[in-house]
Amino acid sequence: MSSTSTLVEHEDFWFEDGDVVLSVTEDSVEHHFRVHRLILKVASPVFRDMLSMPQPSGGEDLPVPLPSDSVQDVTALLGALYVSRKAQSMSLDVALGILRLSHKYQIEGMQDEITRKLQEYWPLKHSDYVTRLTFLGSSGDRIPQALKIIDAAQHCQASELLPTAFYELACAWGTRWEEIARSLSPENVTRLSVGRARSEQRLRKFAKETPRLMWNGENLATGLAAVPRLCLRTSGPNSENIRLMPCRDWFMGVLENKTQELWENIPDDFNLPKIDARLYSQSQIMMF
Repeated sequence: MSSTSTLVEHEDFWFEDGDVVLSVTEDSVEHHFRVHRLILKVASPVFRDMLSMPQPSGGEDLPVPLPSDSVQDVTALLGALYVSRKAQSMSLDVALGILRLSHKYQIEGMQDEITRKLQEYWPLKHSDYVTRLTFLGSSGDRIPQALKIIDAAQHCQASELLPTAFYELACAWGTRWEEIARSLSPENVTRLSVGRARSEQRLRKFAKETPRLMWNGENLATGLAAVPRLCLRTSGPNSENIRLMPCRDWFMGVLENKTQELWENIPDDFNLPKIDARLYSQSQIMMF
């Protein structure tokens, strides 16, 4: 510890029988986590190598510094290692902290599990997305959340989270472009602008190919946000835009197929990594 640092023992992760101390410094405060070598070494090959390095002879083992990690992320990771993640309810920031460090420390299975949890709120399956926003709530302002998702997912190569996050930014671009542009890298701003234009072009083609009554006067200036609303209006119990009831099932089938086609083209339109087509049919909606 430097002469100017204050030392703080973490309230939740300071075990008297712990045999290794992890150290994270933030704002001249050195936070110590006293935990168990075995748990870290079994979970992570990176920790296994770090903790196998010889310590100076004589005296107590020195704390293991984690210089690029935050206290919040280390706390989240240790919580995931010590507590059953299936029983945990967690905030977005906690989930992203686990995602970042499980990727960094190569903790097998944890990154995939956390990605699936995040997909409950940012699903690849379009019907899950509509259900999430319509019936289960949006969990607050999703634009700052989408920005965080993109930053973490690109760093951790969690490509499954990117299409929905970019989709939501594209929907909000017209009214919140300054906020979004300030928060994205220049590469992602370009990706968003190009992707939005491509997707709107697909929507316009969709409008020309789709019977007019299916749109019921929908204004395409609303951009990508038209897709989930259109799907809901068509399938809802008061679908006044379906006037020919004998053809209802056919119209719904056409709409669902076109909507799914638009949705699955988001990675191509936004120059995102390819997504396994099978993932678009896997439901992730559940409560935890």
